[in-house]
Amino acid sequence: MKVFNHPPGFLPQSDSPAALQPDRIDEIKKEIEYGLQRGAMAVGFGIHYVPGATRWEIVECFRLAKKYDVCCHVHMRHFGAQEKNGSLAALQEILALGACTKAAINVCHLHSTCLAATHNALELIQDAHKNGMDITTEFYPYLAGCSTIDSALFNDDLWQEQLGINYNGLTYINTGEQLDANSFAKYRKEGGLILINSIPEEAVLECLRSPITLMGSDALRGHPRAAGSCARVLGHYVRDRGIISLMEAIRKMSLLPAQRLESASSQMKTRGRVCEGATADLCIFDPVTIKDCATYQQPKLPSQGIIHVLVNGKFVVRDRKLVIMDSNTNLPGRAIRGGIRYKL
Repeated sequence: MKVFNHPPGFLPQSDSPAALQPDRIDEIKKEIEYGLQRGAMAVGFGIHYVPGATRWEIVECFRLAKKYDVCCHVHMRHFGAQEKNGSLAALQEILALGACTKAAINVCHLHSTCLAATHNALELIQDAHKNGMDITTEFYPYLAGCSTIDSALFNDDLWQEQLGINYNGLTYINTGEQLDANSFAKYRKEGGLILINSIPEEAVLECLRSPITLMGSDALRGHPRAAGSCARVLGHYVRDRGIISLMEAIRKMSLLPAQRLESASSQMKTRGRVCEGATADLCIFDPVTIKDCATYQQPKLPSQGIIHVLVNGKFVVRDRKLVIMDSNTNLPGRAIRGGIRYKL
């Protein structure tokens, strides 16, 4: 977006040069490398949002990530379970790049991309992992995705077939309305966030059961995953349904994400675990009462059952209440970053 002089924003608009125009790889690489030299922890790839990005551009950026020993976090090129231009074809592109460049990979929100093909995608990723590839994937525990309606996700006229939904499977967050062809066309011009009600629950369950999946919120305002993801796993899927054990769930949302980032920063080697010498970033919750309260209608509601939260050993939630800190307080959080390699 910076290289193509796109206005600041979450994602490039569907008809912008930043989304559609190829080439300028050297300029893009220069900007990414500048960030890596200043301590960036990973390289993110939103390939589906920039269909103009050539396969060779992705190759070059994978090589750059490997040079700095950071992970490639990839939103893949296609979604859906269809054979042509589907999620498995997109995953094969990423696996080939991992094999050729030896760059570490985390496939983003596998279940909302692969949908009914999630089981097969997990098989491929697990086979790659067993054969020595440094690869993980992640999911969130909800059946709706979230994105911007004016993005390139909907440039392909086949998006309904790919997602397995009609217009009424989309909800415009600002108004709460289910869309039809007319309102879709209207909001496509105006922009804004939408809920995409396309994820089969079996895809969530497959990800929960897999030993190499991380739990990530993929947080965006307007979606309950920003406030409720961890509590939903611990309450709904662990306690109420017994899909996985409590310790395995905690591992997915703490130790595994920390280990994913250890190659980029030694700071992560003391996080995501409870032991002597570790950083005291702790959440104390009641496993009997833990529950997500955020909904699609009220996505900001805090979860229940959270008793204390400590950051660097200091309370930020105590006895279920937020600790109020004014702007002059020495806040306990600290930036985590990779090695600084930039020279003036």
